[in-house]
Parts: sequence; C-alpha cells; structure tokens
Amino acid sequence: KRNAALSERIRAIFEDHHGTYGVRRIYHELVNQGHKVNHKRVQRLMHQMRLCGKRPKEKYHSYIGTVGKIADNIIDRDFSTKAP
Repeated sequence: KRNAALSERIRAIFEDHHGTYGVRRIYHELVNQGHKVNHKRVQRLMHQMRLCGKRPKEKYHSYIGTVGKIADNIIDRDFSTKAP
C-alpha cells in the first residue's frame, strides 16, 4: 500500500522534472515534501519502475597544436641504438 502511493509520487516528481531527476534528487524532494522515506527504498522503487535520471553528456575535449611540452636535451641524451 505505502509502496504504491510512494511509487505514484516518485513517478509524478520524475515526470514534473522531465526525467532529469535521479534517486538522490527525488529522495530530497520527497523529504522536503514531508515524506519519511529511505533513499534505498526510493532507489528500489525507481529500479522496479525502470526510471533513471538523465546523465550529463561527457564534456567535449578538442586539442589544437602539439601534445604537451618537449623537454630540452640539456644533458645530451642519445637514445639511438644500433642493435637490440
């Protein structure tokens, strides 16, 4: 009974925020509304309802130019080999 009512409330919060809220935000929203609920219960119910919040897209990393700095050969290193 309590899970059914809580599931409806979770789905309503999830849809009000266009599917962007995950377990943590929905849990805090429920606590702010006065519900006494554990975050693990919210997680279990969301998993049963197949609800998961949208994850932010990975940041695009482009690189222009050389890859890092190349150290000056101040100690006259010679890495060339004639045989293995």
